[in-house]
Amino acid sequence: MSTDEPTAPDGDGEERELTQEEMVAAEMLRRLMTTPVQDVVFQTMATFTDMAAIRMGLGPRGEEDFDLPQAGLAIESLRALLAVTNAIMGEEAAKPFAEPLAQLQMAFAELVEQAKAARGDAEPARSLFLDLAGIDAWVERWRALDPDATVMDRTNPVHVPRNHLVEEALVAATGGDLAPFERLVEVVSAPYDERPGLERYTEPAPESFGAYRTFCGT
Repeated sequence: MSTDEPTAPDGDGEERELTQEEMVAAEMLRRLMTTPVQDVVFQTMATFTDMAAIRMGLGPRGEEDFDLPQAGLAIESLRALLAVTNAIMGEEAAKPFAEPLAQLQMAFAELVEQAKAARGDAEPARSLFLDLAGIDAWVERWRALDPDATVMDRTNPVHVPRNHLVEEALVAATGGDLAPFERLVEVVSAPYDERPGLERYTEPAPESFGAYRTFCGT
């Protein structure tokens, strides 16, 4: 018997070589005992970030991987882990994932707002893609699953506090005008209700707003 191979006592008390399955199990146990939990958290957040982007059609295969509900689940999972990271490990540890999460949330909200295909109007969603044949094929497969538009309305907000709206409210409040802040709070207090006259609260920031950096907890 080679002394280089891991061994374990058999039923008679003699040493025997471990099976492949036993060696794999032993290695998994070793990693569970020695790998820092924060490393697993960071890797998981990176995975959720990649999955969300890919499921929104932003990966190398584009619309072929488009799956909006799965993208939403990945984003919500990332958001939950980011909150835990921020609370336990601090803002600096969470910072690398705060901006990607904000960008993913904005992209997701825009897709949800425009994806009216569940009610038969696929044209707004089609306008987001270059590969029209690809998105048409996906919509056909999706419709075959009988998506429930009412459930989508209850779980995907129409109005979200986008950075440019929050910044607008903060600047006005600093100058003594609380009206924009109060209006924003009123709108996002009923985020799932699509109401006339509130279109600016569903739209992305104008190009004039430029690049923007925000930090979790500010």
